[in-house]
Amino acid sequence: MTEVNSWQDIIRRSGFIHDAAKSDFAYFGLAVGGQYNATNPTLTDKDWTTLQLDASGRLKCILDGATISLGGDLNVDVSAFKNEAGTQKDAKVNAGDILVIQTGSGTDATAMTNEIATETTLGDIKTNIATPTTLTGGTKTVTTAGVAEALGASTTIKSVYIRATSTNTGNIYVGGSGVSSANGIALAANDSVEINIANLATVYIDSDVNGEGAGFTYFE
Repeated sequence: MTEVNSWQDIIRRSGFIHDAAKSDFAYFGLAVGGQYNATNPTLTDKDWTTLQLDASGRLKCILDGATISLGGDLNVDVSAFKNEAGTQKDAKVNAGDILVIQTGSGTDATAMTNEIATETTLGDIKTNIATPTTLTGGTKTVTTAGVAEALGASTTIKSVYIRATSTNTGNIYVGGSGVSSANGIALAANDSVEINIANLATVYIDSDVNGEGAGFTYFE
């Protein structure tokens, strides 16, 4: 039996390090073990447990609302997002979440890009938004003040720019089908507003004075 001279010697001799070939032995380091549990233990205040391992002996690490600061690159194997049971697990982004992914080049970057391109559960995140290529203008007057009218017929658009007519003596009001002076965006003569919306027919205007209105340009 090896003689132990001090508590430092106990620690010094309690761990070992092999090189890649597992041939060289060193006394430095303290061996730390862990335990595999098919179901993670549930702890309460002041409980303790061993380090948790997966079925392959790898240390389990779960980041819950944490922020990580890295001094270098972070390499991620995008081919194997898995849950604790080892089942393939896709990364999902829900409405209101922010997804920021930066990839380099090569097959891993391609795999990540393909995963994002084919994902269908991104909530409110919109991708591949095309630049508008067509501008179309028009005018709209409100026949009877207090009775809102649509800017135009059903037309697929990306946005619309609305400007109150320069000769208006009262305000016009921009909004949905129920727009009025009580809830619309008020525009005095020459005032303007731009709205990102998918269909021209969903934009309505109302006015303070019969026969007054606005000019508009929509982007397709």
